[in-house]
Amino acid sequence: MKFAICSVCGLRPPIYVKRSSGMAYCTLCLRNAVERSIKKTIRRLELLSPTDRIIALVRPCVEDICFLSLFLEIESEFRMVKVKPLLAVPSSPDYDLLYSTANSICKAHKIELHRVKIPSSRSCLSCTSNAMNMALKIAKRANYNKIVMPVTLDEYCSLALAYPVISQRDMRPLRGLLLSALPQSSNRHLALPAIEVLSAELIAAVQIPETPQACSMKSSSWIGKLRRLLLDLEGQRAGSLMGLLRTLQKIGSLLFTEAI
Repeated sequence: MKFAICSVCGLRPPIYVKRSSGMAYCTLCLRNAVERSIKKTIRRLELLSPTDRIIALVRPCVEDICFLSLFLEIESEFRMVKVKPLLAVPSSPDYDLLYSTANSICKAHKIELHRVKIPSSRSCLSCTSNAMNMALKIAKRANYNKIVMPVTLDEYCSLALAYPVISQRDMRPLRGLLLSALPQSSNRHLALPAIEVLSAELIAAVQIPETPQACSMKSSSWIGKLRRLLLDLEGQRAGSLMGLLRTLQKIGSLLFTEAI
């Protein structure tokens, strides 16, 4: 079905249709909807507090930078909160465009962006693992109590399904990431505010152009293929990934909560 006008404001042409609700959104209304979803997740799971010292981790992919834009907008309402955006990328000029884009977002909020080097890898899993390890070290050294990660609904589901077969090296940090999404988890040094938002929604809402490096990072490994399969499933059966997330959370609570 084609929509000629935004279902929310009735003023602007739509750029995204949310299949689970059948709503068509213009850029502004989609951004507002995604922002509300992130705020709702933060409140419901009690992920953040006004006194937190937060590292906002950004990996070399477009959805992370899109999330940074929304997250800094949300946190600007809470002036007591200390946020340190951390861009974790390999040492290569190939990522200068990503840095420039993220830096512009931070400057708009009068916040300094910190860039740190992680080992080069074409694997999404290794990139995430390396970035998490670096963020944890910096948080401990600089007395930050919370790391916010821009993990979306489709990424979380793909990581959870892939967990049994990932390498031992990546298993420990990713286990912490997966556990942090459980409602009763005490593993609260990690927060995933975008866990109920699809990456496609996030990218469409913020409209940051993709770069070759970001694209290759998402598609170069089997985990990227698994993620695309899940997005295809969501396209065929709207709401299926949210149902999968709830199932994974129930299984995780059953199996792991006692071991946290």
